[in-house]
Amino acid sequence: TLERLTGLDEEYIIEAHGSFASASCIECKKPADEDQVREKSLAGQVPRCESCKGLVKPDITFFGENLPKRFFDHLPDFEKADLLIVIGTSLQVHPFASLIDDVEDTVPRLLINKELVGCHNSKKSGFDFRWKYGLNRDVSYLGSCDEGIEKLAALLGWEKDLEQMYTKGHKKLKAIWEQKSKKEDIETLIVQDEDKEVDALADELEKLTAKDDSK
Repeated sequence: TLERLTGLDEEYIIEAHGSFASASCIECKKPADEDQVREKSLAGQVPRCESCKGLVKPDITFFGENLPKRFFDHLPDFEKADLLIVIGTSLQVHPFASLIDDVEDTVPRLLINKELVGCHNSKKSGFDFRWKYGLNRDVSYLGSCDEGIEKLAALLGWEKDLEQMYTKGHKKLKAIWEQKSKKEDIETLIVQDEDKEVDALADELEKLTAKDDSK
């Protein structure tokens, strides 16, 4: 995920819908090697648990499944927050849509989005960008997420830090994709060589069969 690629410590990441970064058995819950799971999946094979032979799937939340335990364990964190920033969302899906109401009434809230969302005609729920209810804590930046973050970094004097992170992140991504491309090229060559060997063997068998038929 993008959060992981930034180098952010996993301690500060709550992947409510899970992630392809890990995989586990749906029967015994034993963690599986995500690289092997990915390779088998791309090859059209069903990943199996090495311990119980149960099905293995990436640790993502499918429709109808409960959210990860880690999500619920960290809900109390909202009560300790002194700032809430919401970026790039419609705020229409629960329980996420109501999380903005879990911080204290005095906590400032910033929305960075292309449009206003989460606005309710209530003092107890939703954003109040017009400051109708006297809390005067909600502000918004309407535009792209990238633009909003750049503006925020500029106001805080973090432009150079953000630029360094941006450059470092691009170099890291480039290295990952180059390594992946090389691996895929090697795998393609191996498959091509195997195909050539199979074709050569088939030709030899065809010749032998033709000789037998001519006798």
